[in-house]
Amino acid sequence: MQSRERVSWMSDIRLSVIIPTLAASGEEVALALRSVFNQSRLPDEVMLVSNGQSALQRIQFDEVKVLRAVSHAGPGQARNVGATCSTSDYLVFLDDDDVLDSEYLHFVEDSVSRNNPAQIVITRLDFNEGGRLTTWDDGRKIPKLPDLLIRNPGVTGSNLVVERQYFLDS
Repeated sequence: MQSRERVSWMSDIRLSVIIPTLAASGEEVALALRSVFNQSRLPDEVMLVSNGQSALQRIQFDEVKVLRAVSHAGPGQARNVGATCSTSDYLVFLDDDDVLDSEYLHFVEDSVSRNNPAQIVITRLDFNEGGRLTTWDDGRKIPKLPDLLIRNPGVTGSNLVVERQYFLDS
């Protein structure tokens, strides 16, 4: 496990990573968690929310809060449970079969700080195709908002960050 001293040097913004899962014992979940703990800016809390019927197997990361949601209610309900239990300012959602780039949380913190503060951050989505990471790209350096919302392939659980209070009030 990497040292917690890398957490945040820019601001007092607290970030929670919430991972909804149906079967938290798989290799995909382990990869997702590894990507969270390999961040240059570590999260302030990490929550794995199970909405499956079987009990969660022992998680190899001591800093993960394991929560239970209603069985098979779906990832949205699991995200709601995580959001309600979070103590951070911002909710970073990550699907259990996705991974974060090592600079993702640093980028999120920077984006939130620069936008006084932002309530929602939508990021580019990269794809793992047979072990090869590919990026949606139409030749422009910075995609326009319609591209992120429609063609990237849209807003998913893994490219959306929301201010916690805004999420709870909505």
